[in-house]
Amino acid sequence: MSPEDPDPATEPAPTVAAAPALLVPAEPAAAEESPAAAVSMPAGSLRIGRAPDNDLVVDDLIASRYHAELRRTPDGRYEVVDLGSQNGTYVNGRRISAQPLADSDTVGIGRSTFRLTDGRLRQFLDDGDVTVAV
Repeated sequence: MSPEDPDPATEPAPTVAAAPALLVPAEPAAAEESPAAAVSMPAGSLRIGRAPDNDLVVDDLIASRYHAELRRTPDGRYEVVDLGSQNGTYVNGRRISAQPLADSDTVGIGRSTFRLTDGRLRQFLDDGDVTVAV
């Protein structure tokens, strides 16, 4: 270790924001994309937004306070419904007002991407890092 390298023992530990009660550590995924969190889908609906009383809180100013809701349909599937958000809700890159979801559809809300797989909603965050391979 050179004199200009910081000593890891004296570096402060990173702080982690408290997560909503429904979030649990994500299961490992493929090496190229790991979810930030995973939520088991409830029997009814799951509201997503910036306000602290949502079922899934996203810390992103692009997301509306009450942005979207995932609802279970009578046939046991799910649909996503935009709740009048300013910046929109997207499914597979297309802006929607309401859309039934198939397994592995991608839902975009602000800088977060969600994927419904095997009854769990996995959240992937856009951390702003960009990699270019030439």
